[in-house]
Amino acid sequence: MSPYLRAHHAWHSQGPPAIQWNDLLTWFLHHGALVSTPDAFLLARRLPASAPASDHLLLPSSPLHSPADCDCWNIWLAAGNLRHLLTCATLDPLPYVSYCRRGSEQLRIRRLDELTQSAAAATTSPAAGFRHRP
Repeated sequence: MSPYLRAHHAWHSQGPPAIQWNDLLTWFLHHGALVSTPDAFLLARRLPASAPASDHLLLPSSPLHSPADCDCWNIWLAAGNLRHLLTCATLDPLPYVSYCRRGSEQLRIRRLDELTQSAAAATTSPAAGFRHRP
């Protein structure tokens, strides 16, 4: 199954989503980043790492912060090879990455360089899937 289809399945796997799939893609096309390759699918946006957890966990109707204040990629949804996902992040690097794992609302904020080193040390890269509940 392609990363795009895995992301689509993850989005719908926890019950009816509050945001429809096409609306989600449209939001990220206008206010964030959407990456879709044969190896990875990623929906992300820029935020300050120091922003309240609610800013990282909720998707507003429009961005809340000035791009100049943002130092963190907030990964909203991702699927595919972790190494490839991090390669995408290093094309437009920010010092931090925030995410929740597999629908959990436990926010994790890590330095991008730490995640990159962890992925490089791994012998295999399992598929990753993240989803925030709006």
